[in-house]
Order: sequence, then structure tokens, then C-alpha cells
Amino acid sequence: MQRFILIIIFTCIITSLSALDYYWVGGSGDWSDINHWAKSSGGSVKHLQVPTPSDNVYFDANSFSAPGEVVNLNSLTITCNDFIIDQADSMVFKGICTQMYVYGSFHLQKAMKWPSNIFIYMNSLNQGNTVFQAGNHSTGFYFEGAGGSWTIQDTLSADNIILMQGDLSFGAAKISCMSFNSSTLATRTLDLASSTVYLIDMTIQGANITVSPGQSRMIFGDYLTNNLTVYNSPQVEFYDVVFQNKEAYIKTMNNQVGFHDVEFKKNGFLWCNASFHDLIIHGDYMIHIEPNRTQEFSGDIITMTSCLDYVNIFCDSLGTDFVKINGTLDVDYARLKHIHGAGGASFEANNSFDLGGNQGWVFTTPAARTLYWVNGSGKWHDTKHWS
Repeated sequence: MQRFILIIIFTCIITSLSALDYYWVGGSGDWSDINHWAKSSGGSVKHLQVPTPSDNVYFDANSFSAPGEVVNLNSLTITCNDFIIDQADSMVFKGICTQMYVYGSFHLQKAMKWPSNIFIYMNSLNQGNTVFQAGNHSTGFYFEGAGGSWTIQDTLSADNIILMQGDLSFGAAKISCMSFNSSTLATRTLDLASSTVYLIDMTIQGANITVSPGQSRMIFGDYLTNNLTVYNSPQVEFYDVVFQNKEAYIKTMNNQVGFHDVEFKKNGFLWCNASFHDLIIHGDYMIHIEPNRTQEFSGDIITMTSCLDYVNIFCDSLGTDFVKINGTLDVDYARLKHIHGAGGASFEANNSFDLGGNQGWVFTTPAARTLYWVNGSGKWHDTKHWS
């Protein structure tokens, strides 16, 4: 008898944990109204409760009778396993919900209105989940699930993207966010793959993270200051990174960060130990390097400039090392100060000026020229006025 009771209890537990499929029917209504939750697409047999974390939620062609119908998310917190919208009439989601916990995949569609103030927590413990946002926007995505994995499909747009645990792949997606953050000691993986990422700040902090750079491109912009910070982590590798704004910082502590190419379109600050293929600097701006740091090169320093707008590569009096093992490290049209060339390569500064404290460089100063001011009033640095 006792064994029979235990079997019944165990069966009830398994039943309660098994995933059920919930299909929205009946057009406009409240999330909490069980009359809208059918057991099949367009079905009349209803569930006896709203979806739980183990249940799959579907909105499809049989959910609404006309475009513009409204789903009222009338609970502060909503949970489900998969959340899938596919081929449904254009609908509107609204309500008081600010947190959504998804334990599987999350798919929206283009023909809909999704509230941008919902923070979405992706908490799966399983592999193979996907996120398809279809051009909608959310306040944030929070990825945390031991053993879970997620692949972004198409696009992802959010104020904040946070990776706390599990494996996150950006695939070939276009990612747009203000901030990406992964600050934890938990095991996690970020696969940048072939994505294009638009952001303002990125912070990676703590051990047990693996970053796969793929052939991705990260573009920092749309704000006065950009920060790429990697603290207390193993060496993290990125591919191509572009900084577009007035001030951009790359920061590390004792760890090193690696890149394929890094491009500063305005002022840059290397408060880091880093390795580059090419470092690309635009004219008439400054790159300031923190003293006693090491910058390693396998390619060159490329200056997007001319004789009229030199780049400035400065360090304080203690100096910093630019290291290349073999070949030549070239820089053109630059002013250098306290930059130490180290390694087996030749260090050549062509059409450049030695402002003091440099070591290991061969400087070739630009030839003297005679220039004439033309075209009336104007600014000194405007090349249209010099002939």
C-alpha cells in the first residue's frame, strides 16, 4: 500500500513537470484568463491553469480573428518554456508585465507590437534554444542556465544583454544594445561567430569564460565615451573592433586582451595589455597608452591621415612597450612620445616626429614644403585652404 502511494506521488510529480502545449485562442483577452488557453491550435478543450515554466506557449494563425487584437499581460511576472509567435494576425501585447522567464526558446514575429519595457530572463538548462526577436526591442535579455545554450537568429535589440551562465552564440545576427555585461565566476561561453554588434559598453569580468571571436565586428558608438573592459579573466580574444566616439577606452588589469584589427576613429585610451594584428588610427586624434603596459603587433599601425593632420601616440614618462617579434612595425604621419620598440622587428616611423622618450625607432621626418593659404576665411586645419 505504501509503495502504491509512492508510485502515485511520483507519477503526479512527473505529470506536473512534463511540458504541455498551450495555444492562445479567442482573440483579445487577459493572460490569466484560462478560457484563452487551448490544448491544440484553434481547439475548444482548455487548460485548467495558465502556463507554467515547463509549458510551451504558441500564438498562431488560429489565435486571432482580426489584426490589432490585444493580449493583456496582466501579471508582473510571466513564465513559460518555449514562447513562440508564428503566422499570427498582427497583435498587440501590453499590460503591467515587466519580467518574463523563458525556460526554452523565444520567438516573436514582425507583424506585432511588443512592449519594450519587459526584461526577458532566458533560464534554460538545456542545449539548442533559439532567440528570434524579429526586429522588436526589449529592455534587456538575461541569459542564465547551467548547461543551457542559446543562438540568436536574425536580430537582437535590447538596452542591456547580460550573460551569467551557459553558452550564448550571436551567430550571423545583428546585435544592438547599450551594454553587454558578463561579470560572474560561473562557467559561460560567448561565441561572436560572424555577428555585427552595435553597442556602447562591454564588460567581461571573472574567470571561467571563453570568448570565440569568429569573424565578428563590434562597433562602439552613439555616446560620448565607449568602454571595453576585461578584468580578472583569462585572455579574451575579439576580432574586428571599431570605436567611433570622442573617447574610447580598452581596459584590462593583469590579464591580456587580443584583437584582429582595432580602429579608433577619434581619441583612444589603451589602459591594457593587448595584442593586435593592425591598429588603425585616424588623423588629428590621440592614442594615449597607460605606462608599463605592453602592446603586441603581428601587423602594422595604420594611420588614416596625411601630412596635414598627424596622429599622436603618447605615453607618460615611464613609457610603454610596442612589441613585434619579426618583420617591420611601420607608422606614418605620427608624433610619438615615450613609446619603446621591443622584440626582433624593425620599428620605423616615417614622415613622423620624435617628441622624446622613444626607444628603438628609426624616425624619418617629413620633407620641408612651401604651402600657400587660399580661398579666404577659414580654419587652419581645413585642407581646402592650403595649396
